Amino acid sequence: MNGWAGKRIRADLTKKEILVENLSLEYLRKWIGGRGLNSEVVYHESKAGMDPFDPANPVCFGVGPLSGTFAPSSGRVTVSCRSPMVEPHAHGDTNMGGHWGPELKFAGYDQVVVKGKADKPVYLWIDDDKIELRDASKLWGKNTMETTLEILNELGDPDVKVTCIGPSGERLIRYACVVNSFNRNGGRTGMGAVMGSKNLKAVAVRGTKPVAIAEPQKFMEACWKSRDRIDKDPPVALLRAEGTMLLFDFANAIGLAGAYKNHTTGYAPGIEEQYGGVIHMKKYLHSREGCFACPISCGRYTHIKEGPFAGTHFGGPEMESACNLGPRLGTYDWEPVLKMVQMCDLYGLDTISTGAAISWPWTPMRAVF
Repeated sequence: MNGWAGKRIRADLTKKEILVENLSLEYLRKWIGGRGLNSEVVYHESKAGMDPFDPANPVCFGVGPLSGTFAPSSGRVTVSCRSPMVEPHAHGDTNMGGHWGPELKFAGYDQVVVKGKADKPVYLWIDDDKIELRDASKLWGKNTMETTLEILNELGDPDVKVTCIGPSGERLIRYACVVNSFNRNGGRTGMGAVMGSKNLKAVAVRGTKPVAIAEPQKFMEACWKSRDRIDKDPPVALLRAEGTMLLFDFANAIGLAGAYKNHTTGYAPGIEEQYGGVIHMKKYLHSREGCFACPISCGRYTHIKEGPFAGTHFGGPEMESACNLGPRLGTYDWEPVLKMVQMCDLYGLDTISTGAAISWPWTPMRAVF
């Protein structure tokens, strides 16, 4: 089989059972990967009206046939289940970059499906053909960085890839994220809360297997051709230089900076002078980051050097995170916004929903006081 690994892991946390299923080529061609594989499982193995925190709700981690290859921007993973952020509780999924998805493919799997609820905190450890549940009691209450580092230390390999939840997922905050590679977040739909409801703190994976390609030479030629086109595209050069923060520079001018003062207006006067990509690049950019196989490298690594938050450093931010924790709250003070983004990453909170939750009661109070 080429592209696909042809296998799926099923873990039942209640029964403490792990099963590896073989996936037929017909099945894989029908559902392809990622969201397709996940949607098939969620649709057929959950019920209408099911509480998202029901142990039977399947949490699915799916990758596609290009994951783990040289294809540009193919290092994504989709996480799906019935969502606590949707009423009535229907299908929800989130997508994140980083390096966890390709590592799952290297281990020999296209998907992980988790059901049940453990009687104590656990994490799932996938080491090629060796798969086991490990005690995560000492990790419960830890933030996402602490969790990742402790798992890497326990396993004795800094190259292991970890996706985990923070305290917000443990407390079933409905917009809790799943976080991998320290700052690559799957947000919006509460997948982290569903993991928390299962007492599933993390999924760690290490893979050493190659991804088979039918015609390697032709495939590589196509990949290089695509990469060349991407590299020569002017918007890509801007995105690489400034990250998604560059969107402030033009979005504000057309009323899309989003959400200024909790959507009371679409325009924030002069906001691009405080939040724009060039400003961030000059004052706070430590380095650029890229997800697996991505030639764009739009990721940022931020370092605040001066002021009350001096020494703060983290991966990010993205434009929507900054927008919802900054302009949406009516603030032009950039450094506290950066600090809030970091805190959301550590707690495993979706930055957009967090900004919405803060701004909803705060906006009328601000008008009064």
